[in-house]
Amino acid sequence: MFLALQEVTLIHSVSSPVSKQECQEKKLEGDSYTIVLKSAKKDQDSLTWKCNDTVIYQRRKGKPPFFSVNVNEEGNLLLTNLKSTMSCTYKAEHFDVLGKLLKRLEPVSLCVLAKAPVPKLVWACSPEGVPVLTCEPKSLQGYTLSWSRNDVPIPEKANPLKRKNYASTERYKCSLINDAYQADKQDSEEVNLSCGDSEKWFGYNKWLMLGIIAGGGTLLLILIVSLIVICCKNHRRNRRRQRDEEELRLSNLQYIGTGPRPRPKQTARGQPVPPTPDEQSYFQGPEGDPTQADPKPKKQPRPRAPPPPMEDEDELIPPLPQPRRKGP
Repeated sequence: MFLALQEVTLIHSVSSPVSKQECQEKKLEGDSYTIVLKSAKKDQDSLTWKCNDTVIYQRRKGKPPFFSVNVNEEGNLLLTNLKSTMSCTYKAEHFDVLGKLLKRLEPVSLCVLAKAPVPKLVWACSPEGVPVLTCEPKSLQGYTLSWSRNDVPIPEKANPLKRKNYASTERYKCSLINDAYQADKQDSEEVNLSCGDSEKWFGYNKWLMLGIIAGGGTLLLILIVSLIVICCKNHRRNRRRQRDEEELRLSNLQYIGTGPRPRPKQTARGQPVPPTPDEQSYFQGPEGDPTQADPKPKKQPRPRAPPPPMEDEDELIPPLPQPRRKGP
């Protein structure tokens, strides 16, 4: 049966520091540790536990044990909520009712070490836009500082730490490792770096560089589209000019072949003069097409008697009437 657990005030008063070279067992403050004797309890036996040659527990011939130290039925010493003052060399001896030694424990040197403090990671942006990480406290003796990125250790050991090239998706944290007890490691909270809410490309703002690249690409695209449009317009204009020139050339040829016909000649009595062979071909068109000549009427009206010839054409024109003048 376990005895009631109480604070071991006696150990606090008699313990003395144990050098790290003499420590057989190392534990951290607040941990629990059991020193095993493995010798079962018997009637009228006696059991003694010592810390640095000072008795901290004694059970003799069925009498209540001295000091309220937690010892179980197997004679093992149970130490809970360890403190640095509980560092010492522990010894134990177990005798039967006749005083015969049943078991003796070899000395066990126990060192209770202070836990590494939990670091605090703070960061800020420098005027150049570079994140600066600081792990607090800055200087601690007996502890080693380490940095991690996405839970992977990095070789940098500086404090504070500058990160010129970083990504906003990366997580950083710092850790303190106990030099005397490597298993004792305390981590800070993880942080995401975002100076200007951007990543850094070669030390420059990512979004600024993306804006410059996008602006240059847009201008180049506009220039290419403008050149294509201008080339298409020039091509259409040239084709239209060539088409107009061809139509003008064809119209000139058609005008030469099918121009206005001259008035047929008449005799003095008003009879038409038959056309010459050249005029006949002209009336028939450039290729002798009879459709271009004047169609022959079905019936010729009876010709009237021609007017008597006049010597002067001006005599046929009557004088113009003169306006009347009002009398005086």
